[in-house]
Amino acid sequence: MKKVIIIGGGISGLSAGIYAQKAGFQSIIYEKHHISGGECTEWDR
Repeated sequence: MKKVIIIGGGISGLSAGIYAQKAGFQSIIYEKHHISGGECTEWDR
């Protein structure tokens, strides 16, 4: 099985990981923060 490394656990990185696994790859996502989601984790008004 081929591996894919994804840098960044924002919405795009998480989506890329899902699509990579659906295509038969093993995906590994690296995120520097303790929670994934990027800009989608917080909403300030």
